[in-house]
Amino acid sequence: MSTPAVASPGSADLDFGPARRIRRAARRAQRKNAHPHAQLPWDLRVLFVVIVVAILAEAGWLASGGSLFRVDSPSMCPQVCVGALVLDRPLAPGASVQKGETVTFVPPGFTVEYTHRVVKVFANGTFETKGDASNIVDPWVVSPAELKGVTVATVWGLGWLSSALPFLAAGMALILLFRRSIDVRVRRAYDRLLAVILIIVPIWLIKPLIRAMVIQTSSLKHGMERLTIVNTGLLPSQFRASGGQFKDFVASGQRISLVGPVQPSGQVAVSQFVSFHWLGWTIVAVVIASPLLLFLLQLPRQRKLAVQHAGPTLAERLAAEYPEEVLAAAFARVSGLTGPPTSLPRTPVVAPAPPPRALNADVESFVGESVPAPPAVPLVESPVVEPETAPSPEKKKKGKKGKKKKRKDKNRRADEKPFEATT
Repeated sequence: MSTPAVASPGSADLDFGPARRIRRAARRAQRKNAHPHAQLPWDLRVLFVVIVVAILAEAGWLASGGSLFRVDSPSMCPQVCVGALVLDRPLAPGASVQKGETVTFVPPGFTVEYTHRVVKVFANGTFETKGDASNIVDPWVVSPAELKGVTVATVWGLGWLSSALPFLAAGMALILLFRRSIDVRVRRAYDRLLAVILIIVPIWLIKPLIRAMVIQTSSLKHGMERLTIVNTGLLPSQFRASGGQFKDFVASGQRISLVGPVQPSGQVAVSQFVSFHWLGWTIVAVVIASPLLLFLLQLPRQRKLAVQHAGPTLAERLAAEYPEEVLAAAFARVSGLTGPPTSLPRTPVVAPAPPPRALNADVESFVGESVPAPPAVPLVESPVVEPETAPSPEKKKKGKKGKKKKRKDKNRRADEKPFEATT
């Protein structure tokens, strides 16, 4: 007959039942009572969710057989401009492309993918293409074998996010990995700094905000030249030709023409700046000032949380752990006193007393009888200690001579003293 096994406190059987529920409740209570700065701030949480959703969406699309491309040229502006994300699907077996469809292909003799619109389909299945921003048909004929896919959808500006996704994922992983090594009291400030760095570095590397491309030039009279420019950045811009025309509020993907003089270098100097209406500049100012506004709004709450999580003081911890007699004995042993801490010697601060006559006169007028004058307290003057100075060489010599003389006199007196025998 076998006896039932008794589970030891460290056995794996305690992972089931009430022990597991107790541990879960303890972890929830620990997270609830943890310092508020130990958790991720809301901006890093939003960024983390965006990165995870983007990675899962790309992985799911690629796993389903689709393909992703980022547009790098303005040949299809303004419908599919630079920075747009192109989502393609393979052509179904036995099907052929149709006129007006947008397709992605590799032209004959090239290694780079192009996304253009089909303008003509031949009987053998080959077709011709053209960019929406150009009036000229492409100088090639594409065969079905060179087709990469038919465009299903395009998303403006999302191609920049797809390009920055590796940087964002690596930066977020480093933040989550090394964040616990930072002191919890200053962790929130580091979180804000790391979030800003995580956004600024990809923007600085990819430069998606301010950019443009010249797609056509034509010479005019008197040394002037006409430029056809496309704003390929994400922000509206102002274009100014040095000594020539300028255009304001050029939207992303918009095409404009500028006329300007040809410089000695043989080119027209064109500058590009961010250009917003008053509402746009207001939104930019609010976005820039939002960290300061959030800090000012959360300052009272942060102070309250800092006081709540400051913990007990040293005196409170000692009073809670040790009885009063032990603390008094320890205080007396450290300070050299025999009494309790309340018997510390204190020097009373006595205000100077008024003259005795005036005091007697006031008391006599109030009481009606004479009051003896208080005894005079003698003033003890503290000795003046003069600073010690180094003796001069002459004083040193005199001091040595005097010591030798005193020693000789002492020895002479000892010799002259009669010897007394003791019995």
